[in-house]
Amino acid sequence: MSAQRFIGIDGGKSATRVCATDAAGNTLWQGEGPGFSYAPEADSDLDTIRAAVRAAAGALRDDVPTRVCAGLTGLPGASAERRALGAALSSMFSAEVVLVDDAVTAHAGALAGPGTVVSAGTGTVAVAVAPDGRWARCDGWGPIVGDRGSAYDIGRSALRAAAAAADHTEAPTTMSDEIFSALGGADLAALQRLHRRHDRVAFISGLARVVARHADAGDEVANAICGLAGAALAASALAAARAVGAESNAPRVSYAGRLLTGAGAVRRPFQAAVEAAGLQFAEPSGDPLSGSVLLARRGWHGEHRMYAPLIARQGTAA
Repeated sequence: MSAQRFIGIDGGKSATRVCATDAAGNTLWQGEGPGFSYAPEADSDLDTIRAAVRAAAGALRDDVPTRVCAGLTGLPGASAERRALGAALSSMFSAEVVLVDDAVTAHAGALAGPGTVVSAGTGTVAVAVAPDGRWARCDGWGPIVGDRGSAYDIGRSALRAAAAAADHTEAPTTMSDEIFSALGGADLAALQRLHRRHDRVAFISGLARVVARHADAGDEVANAICGLAGAALAASALAAARAVGAESNAPRVSYAGRLLTGAGAVRRPFQAAVEAAGLQFAEPSGDPLSGSVLLARRGWHGEHRMYAPLIARQGTAA
């Protein structure tokens, strides 16, 4: 009988990462492939996801894993689409595949137990899990109507601040030159190019790095933008926690995503607002990939049974 193998997958727009471990949790292999976005109207989308996972797992041994947990950005909400995706991955690995939203694996990676985790990158979502399995989420509405405090939200605020400074209706900011340079100008043609970009959301989100740098350098406008973002993320965390009573029986709040792991100008006001609300700020113990590995290896029973309501099991390939 072959030794047990478990595979965790963290897949999103920027990259797809795969990690294989043994039953004790020792890492056997890790790989990385291209990112993807799930768009069910695209006939070839399942092929795109399979190709991304296959590229990330290309050098993986041929051992059939005991279980695979895939935490994916934009997991389809319709059950038929989830079944199709689960069947495709089950066929690839010849194993049981568990599909979850990457906000769940981010939670498992950061806390591995009750509490609230805010995932903040291009978008944002807060997930709270109580010890009895009750759970709630806040935000995750996307850039048009939600994603408060996200990198996109910060980048859009920077564009507005630079435009307002150019119009002399608000305070000047040291960000202006860099913002308009990224746009390719401060005129109508530059704005038209922005609106025509297919990667407009990613481009605007990328401006959050500009804001963070200028905030760290002391620009008051950039600091104000980051402060508002941190407060918005904390508000989402508190709303999710209150929805399941976690502010009293599971008061820990942690985070995932590049916006909070890499930008102290956002993390500091986020932490301050969390603690001001009486919650316990906790540094993450792992990332979404480690959360996928944890759920693949240890399942959702015993000490991790609170994750059971969040799991969508897709079965085992013959």
